[in-house]
Amino acid sequence: MPVQKLKLTFAAKNLPNMDTLSKSDPFLIMYQKNGTSWVKIGKTEVIHDNLNPSWVTAIPVIYNFEKNDEFKAEVFDIDDDANMQDLTAHDHLGCLEFTLHEIVTCHD
Repeated sequence: MPVQKLKLTFAAKNLPNMDTLSKSDPFLIMYQKNGTSWVKIGKTEVIHDNLNPSWVTAIPVIYNFEKNDEFKAEVFDIDDDANMQDLTAHDHLGCLEFTLHEIVTCHD
């Protein structure tokens, strides 16, 4: 089966502001579907005070043209720097589910 290694980068626009005295501090977590569950495969850096972030961290994935692998990107506003593992400690800003086939074959 033809396989390609890809590195995905992400950006968001017009995120909701969940902070009172400043803007949201977003970070993104990426998951891949494995059967009926989602497995975390990567995380970006936190971008402070930004509602239109462009994350620098690239998340590596394997693209198999013959498979329709499902992925999910979730964006959170960090609220507790010391507690990055517990996502319930952060505000959920949004989610996008997609397949790599949709990304690779997308035309502007």
